[in-house]
Amino acid sequence: MQPPGHESNDGETELARRLRAGDHHAVGEVFAGHEHRLNAIARRMGMDGAADDVVQETFILLWEHPDRFDPQRGSLSSYLTTTSRGRALDLLRRDAARRGREERSAVGDAVTYTHVEDDGLRRTLRERLERALADLPVRQREPIALAYFANLTYEEVALVLDRPVGTVKSRIRSGLRTMGDTLGGEWRGA
Repeated sequence: MQPPGHESNDGETELARRLRAGDHHAVGEVFAGHEHRLNAIARRMGMDGAADDVVQETFILLWEHPDRFDPQRGSLSSYLTTTSRGRALDLLRRDAARRGREERSAVGDAVTYTHVEDDGLRRTLRERLERALADLPVRQREPIALAYFANLTYEEVALVLDRPVGTVKSRIRSGLRTMGDTLGGEWRGA
């Protein structure tokens, strides 16, 4: 007997067919077999209070878009894990963006800038940073975003991305170095 999440390809093909047909029982079976594991993954990613929301969104996506799971491309377990991690990352990013807005708002309330040049310089720097980050390959951009915008440790980033800690550190260092080179070249050329 195979453990949950490792059904045979024939079984997963049949399950995919049932999901596409709108079979409520199929979703229930999938939920019962994967809910605890997905919840644990979300909690390890730092989603303690929102782990249930991540799992719920994962199964809602499966129900609303059953065609996105293709047993020929991978197992149901892998699909659900990837979807759940994506939902968790989205929530982490939203939370980090919200905290950033709140912090900027708090700073903005405390300090009033009177120099238009300062605001323009900050805006220009922010735009250049965003461009430099966007120009990085995903393998460097993701760990940097998680470390600096979601405030995750190297170990937490490694867990989220399912990569060794050394690989995560290396990708962050090389990505930051590339960004520094890009920004340095832009400032010299400005």
